Amino acid sequence: MWNPLPETDSTFVALRRPRWLCAGALLLAAGLFVCGFLLGWFIKSSNEATDVVPQHNMKKAFLDELKAENIKAFLYNFTRIPHLAGTEQNFQLAKQIQSQWKEFGLDSADLAHYDVLLSYPNKTHPNYISIIDEDGHEIFNTSLFEPPPPGYYQFSSLIPCLEPLGLMGFGIQTFKSNTVHIPYIA
Repeated sequence: MWNPLPETDSTFVALRRPRWLCAGALLLAAGLFVCGFLLGWFIKSSNEATDVVPQHNMKKAFLDELKAENIKAFLYNFTRIPHLAGTEQNFQLAKQIQSQWKEFGLDSADLAHYDVLLSYPNKTHPNYISIIDEDGHEIFNTSLFEPPPPGYYQFSSLIPCLEPLGLMGFGIQTFKSNTVHIPYIA
C-alpha cells in the first residue's frame, strides 16, 4: 500500500531543493564569467592595428625641432609682453600656449581657473630695501623703478623690481651684522 510521507519530511525536501538550485545557479554563473573572461583575454582580433612609431623616428623628429631659431621664437613670444600672475596678459599667454599645444597634437589642453593670491605692488607706497648706518642715516636704497627693457616702452602696467611683491611690513627688520646677504635683483 502506498503511504504518503509525513509533512515534516516533505517540507524538509522542499526546502533542500531550492538551496541546491541556488548553489548550482551561482556556480554556473561563475563558470560562465570565468570562461568569458578567459576567451576575451586569449582571443584577440586579428584586424587590430596599432600605430607603432619606431623610437628612433620620434627621437629624430624631436631633435629636429630643437633648433636655435625655434627656441628663440618661443622665448620671444613668451617674454615680449610682461605677464604677472593673475593679470589679463598672463591669461592671454595661457590661451596662446593652449592653442600651440593643440597644434602640436595633444589630445586636450584645458585651462583651469585659479584665484591667484598674490600681493601686488603698492604704487603709492612701494616697498624697498635700504641700508642704514649707525647714525640712522640711509646710505643706500634700492631703486623703486627701473627703465623698461627695449621693446617694453608701450606697456604702462610694468611692475617695479622684485621687492615690491612682498607684503607691506612683512620682513621689515633691523639687522646688525658685519655682513648681511639680501637677495636683490636690479
